[in-house]
Amino acid sequence: MTWLPGEAHRQVDQSQMDPVLRSRCEVLLLRMRIELVAKRLPADRSLSSRGRIDLRLWGLVTLGTADELVVLRQLVQRVQLVYRSSSQYLHSRRSGLVPPSSEIDAWRDDIAALESAVDRLLTGNHQD
Repeated sequence: MTWLPGEAHRQVDQSQMDPVLRSRCEVLLLRMRIELVAKRLPADRSLSSRGRIDLRLWGLVTLGTADELVVLRQLVQRVQLVYRSSSQYLHSRRSGLVPPSSEIDAWRDDIAALESAVDRLLTGNHQD
């Protein structure tokens, strides 16, 4: 059986677990989605072929056109921030146990944009 991040998110959202635990699960699932996207990027286009998700994400920028450079760079920077922030929450290095729901929603939007950009760029459908 293949693990699908979207299905896992639905299961967490529909669960009856404690809201704090549900939010921590959501943060973990978002982080896993970033890692899955980073693995899809061609190794020859990233700054790190193994580990270092933050460096692998830069490979996305190299897939775009010159016109897309700024937008892709900003997207990668936002997702890198999500990746670092999720680590801070998951390893309890933040004062709160979980980020506010508005922050999780913004993270979800950024990761969806990343997934969409990777899908588009890996299939060769560049924006003109």
